[in-house]
Amino acid sequence: MKKLFMVMVMVIGLSSVANAASEYDGIWQVDQKPGTVISIYENNGTMVAFVLDNEHMIFDTVLGTLNGNTIIASSLADFSVTSYTYKVVFTSLTSMYMEQLSCKPLYEGWTCEYPNGTRINASKLF
Repeated sequence: MKKLFMVMVMVIGLSSVANAASEYDGIWQVDQKPGTVISIYENNGTMVAFVLDNEHMIFDTVLGTLNGNTIIASSLADFSVTSYTYKVVFTSLTSMYMEQLSCKPLYEGWTCEYPNGTRINASKLF
């Protein structure tokens, strides 16, 4: 019975993603980091993304505004070890790249993973 309940919860959860509000909403896989996924949700031009980096066991929250197919998105400092801003460009409904515009460690001992100007590609899983 517990297994059936868990399957039902997963199906309901996945169906809500399938009925997403924006064409860019969904789960995205970072091509350069197979263990990193980004969950994107957009509503009326405001985008929120949740980044799960399994390699470093880090969870980040990012907020930005969609303008056409481009978002300027920044990390929310209360939920991050670095303060960063990315330009996100959706090149199709299933691919995007993120260009790091700025990054600053918020805590001693932490560094930015990429230099400014680095482009990171991602592909939509669903």
